[in-house]
Amino acid sequence: MKLTLILLILTLLLAVSCSRFEHDFDPPEDFEAALFNPLQAALDSLTATNIAPVMDFFADEYLHNGITKAGREEFLQSLYSVSTELIFTVDMANAEFTNDNNAIATWNLKVYSDSTKALLADSTFVNDRLIKRNGKWLLMGNGISGGIQTQKQRIIIEYFTFVGCPNCPVVANHIRQLQASYPTQLSYVEYHASGELSQGMAHNDLMMYYSAFPNPVSVVQGNTKLTGSTPDVLSTYTQSVALQSEVDASVKLENFSYQITGNQIDCSIKVNTLVQDFDLTNVKLRYVLLKKTWDFANPSAEAHHNVALAKGSIDLATQDLSQPISFSLTKEIPADAAMLVFVQKVPSTFNSDATIYNGIEVPISQTK
Repeated sequence: MKLTLILLILTLLLAVSCSRFEHDFDPPEDFEAALFNPLQAALDSLTATNIAPVMDFFADEYLHNGITKAGREEFLQSLYSVSTELIFTVDMANAEFTNDNNAIATWNLKVYSDSTKALLADSTFVNDRLIKRNGKWLLMGNGISGGIQTQKQRIIIEYFTFVGCPNCPVVANHIRQLQASYPTQLSYVEYHASGELSQGMAHNDLMMYYSAFPNPVSVVQGNTKLTGSTPDVLSTYTQSVALQSEVDASVKLENFSYQITGNQIDCSIKVNTLVQDFDLTNVKLRYVLLKKTWDFANPSAEAHHNVALAKGSIDLATQDLSQPISFSLTKEIPADAAMLVFVQKVPSTFNSDATIYNGIEVPISQTK
């Protein structure tokens, strides 16, 4: 009888133990399958003109070291100014629940150029908060505001060349290397002073303003003019870009939109000043329609890149900056078009003082 009672007690204890084990140690949700694998798939589907599939994985209140959801979208978009074909890799280091609908994860994102295999971005997100809404996990960021919101300016290099220029390819290649080193912070535009890609010498007014001859000549951020292609000059490119990359932006360009009708592109953009009492005297909004690649090669060069097709400007002193600014260009829009928009002080006479305060580069597509 005692033996039977002991066996019965042991059986009950075992049953209770199994029940408790199953309750307390349910397998955790597979965050890799639930969030990071779908995020990888969305990144794999991205194109230069459609970032939306990835933004669906970010909560509207996303904030990570001062970067909002809109800032994260701008970052992804800016990568396409370097290469229209990108490779993304997502790796989850760890993730754990804080409660049923919240978790914390550490993960890494790398971005490569598909053509050159150059690493364009390598970001590790530590203590990234996750939230579950409507059965779907979303990224929330670490919640750190970053204190006073500032952003570094986008560097604009205006490069003057022409087809067949004997000393230009080494400069063009160096600028492209710099762009690969600053994939989210540097844009450049090729103005062809003469020849087949000059658009009827439509850019000679700008060449005359900068006295940009003999080619090659570049003007970095409107205030550093570089002539020639010697090693010393190339070194100055590198030094100048490094210095400009640390300068805070004085203006912010936001909410760019466009509509294409035939050969006309109508655009709108919001310009916000980031410093108090920003002086708009001689300050212009400049915009340039680019063709990203033109297979009309110089000697020793693969092709021309970021070739200016058409350009324009608006005097910001005459504009109400509380409202978006509209502008338009008429030109046949190529399949690999982009719009480069920047804010620049343009004195009547150039004396290395035509400062560019910030800019953006946005891919343009006939079918958005």
